[in-house]
Amino acid sequence: MRPPIARPTKPPRRLRAEAGEGRGYGTQRRRLQEKARDQIEGSIEMGFFCEAIAIIDSIITDRLESRLSWLQHDNSGFRTLGGFRELKQIETDKVLRSILDHVEAWAPRRNAALHEMVKVERECPEQSWEERLVETERTARDGYEIAKHLYHRVADLNPRHPDRVFPQPKRALP
Repeated sequence: MRPPIARPTKPPRRLRAEAGEGRGYGTQRRRLQEKARDQIEGSIEMGFFCEAIAIIDSIITDRLESRLSWLQHDNSGFRTLGGFRELKQIETDKVLRSILDHVEAWAPRRNAALHEMVKVERECPEQSWEERLVETERTARDGYEIAKHLYHRVADLNPRHPDRVFPQPKRALP
């Protein structure tokens, strides 16, 4: 008789460190955001678009976690982009709701850039590597603008967020 198959256990809920607890979390987050900003901008400049997209994703999810925690008066924990449906349901700020729409529209482009560079879809027109890179660059640049809009709007809505790490967006949302 075979031993029973071990069922994977659900990993414990990881809680996000919240600024204002007196433990230096805000300072640490600021330093990481500064490095992330520099890495995103350098990666785009050097043509490392997938790297930029991955870091942009982290910035976006961090800001969405922050906003959700603020609205719920509870630590929302770590999430992925797909885990913010409830934020859209409870968010009352019209500007932020619009940004959420742009994040939602950007997510499939992010997925294609990070997970589908060499995949060929049945019944779709052929797309060369160069064409895919052009779209990946566009996805990185658009994602960075979305991240900046989101970062500034979440900061504007949080009275405990007086400083800014990311530059103001250069253009309207894509």
